[in-house]
Amino acid sequence: MVSQAFKDIVESIEPGVHNFIHFDLMDNMKNKIADYYFFNCKNIIDSINQNVGNLKHRHEEFEEDKADYYYYGARSANENNQVLFKDKLKGKACFYELHWKEEYIFITDEVYQKIQQAGLKPLRFGCKFKEHSMS
Repeated sequence: MVSQAFKDIVESIEPGVHNFIHFDLMDNMKNKIADYYFFNCKNIIDSINQNVGNLKHRHEEFEEDKADYYYYGARSANENNQVLFKDKLKGKACFYELHWKEEYIFITDEVYQKIQQAGLKPLRFGCKFKEHSMS
């Protein structure tokens, strides 16, 4: 659930990419208090630099098709040591990371700065990641 101000920030960077489903927030007397949106982030990208930070390479065998898959899993104790490719985040407001173990929505530094400038609260942030150029 996000506010109009958050929606405006995301759409200023990625207009028309993400889904925002409008609903009215009502009080006990059925008076409208505010406009809010259910937010559905549509980006899934591979942005983690596996050569920097603390990802461990894991092997999983899935029973359903007996195929072997290799993937990178983040070590929870070292989440703040991950490095994201800044070039892959260019033009993005928010995204899901393809190799991240949980379904967290990531926001870019640009969105974070705009949230801070707008004074939006309360917001809950998990981990802080470094953005690093690919070159």
